[in-house]
Amino acid sequence: MQATKKKSSNNAMRTFMASERRAIRARLIEKYGTNCQLCIAKNRFDKAPIDMESHNLDWSWSVDHIIPIGLGGKNVESNMWPAHRKCNSDRGTDSI
Repeated sequence: MQATKKKSSNNAMRTFMASERRAIRARLIEKYGTNCQLCIAKNRFDKAPIDMESHNLDWSWSVDHIIPIGLGGKNVESNMWPAHRKCNSDRGTDSI
């Protein structure tokens, strides 16, 4: 019997080649801007804008899956949006 390994959403973007990841990120920023979609979803506008070059990981860029992979969401661009790393991490696999 072969065991199946469930893919972590933290590693989901790693399934894309680096050039494809950059293109996806650029399209997401073009579509959503540099606002964290999780702060907006929770009406918390007091957070800093996403800092694309930040070494402060809490407020830097991450790709969040709108429907988390752990809840059956797909690893496709239409299921992604920008979020602060901290907001994304705090959310985990909770739905919005």
